[in-house]
Amino acid sequence: ELSYTNITSLPPGLKVNGNLFLVGAETITSLPSGLYVGNNLDLCGAKMITSLPSGLHVGGDLELADTKITSLPSNLKVGG
Repeated sequence: ELSYTNITSLPPGLKVNGNLFLVGAETITSLPSGLYVGNNLDLCGAKMITSLPSGLHVGGDLELADTKITSLPSNLKVGG
């Protein structure tokens, strides 16, 4: 749970077996390459993130409401 924090970055190749919540995290500008989230990834209101990394894997739901993301990478994997 990193919602509404001042976190600025996540390490490359991060693997989260459960959920990753970055709701309203306005200081993080990008997600790392090779990010794996086993369940849900919630970026709602993370307005500084403008794109998703290549190779992103989300095992559950991907929430992007109120972000500036306008396209998805071709190799994005969402859902089981």
